Amino acid sequence: MRRKYLIVFAALILLIMLGVYIVLNESIIKSWTTKRVFTEKLSNKSKMVRIEIGKEAQYPDGIRLLVEGKLNGRGIIGYGWTDSTMYMHDTVENEFDINFRTDWYSDVCFIMYQPLTATDGIMDVDCEIYSSEK
Repeated sequence: MRRKYLIVFAALILLIMLGVYIVLNESIIKSWTTKRVFTEKLSNKSKMVRIEIGKEAQYPDGIRLLVEGKLNGRGIIGYGWTDSTMYMHDTVENEFDINFRTDWYSDVCFIMYQPLTATDGIMDVDCEIYSSEK
């Protein structure tokens, strides 16, 4: 009889622990994705675009950036967390496709275009910044 009570008691403790885990997981650790999709016309002038996490988000921890486009020459596409320092950059020409995913701890992402020989083009940007929900 005593063993039966112990088993029931242990099962109740496990159920309570599972319930606490589910409640904490659902209420404290909610994730949020800030998604921005847009098209930029490119020319022979430099361009800077700023993407900021939504007001619903906090504590960013990752990013996925897809930049596709077409140029009539060569240019540089850069991305970073300040408008003065680019984390990464790629020299692109003609048709290009950049797919970038990494840890990211900034509330903003700057995307920079700098023409080299290009005078005309287009750039499609699809950016997701992963954060916690406020």
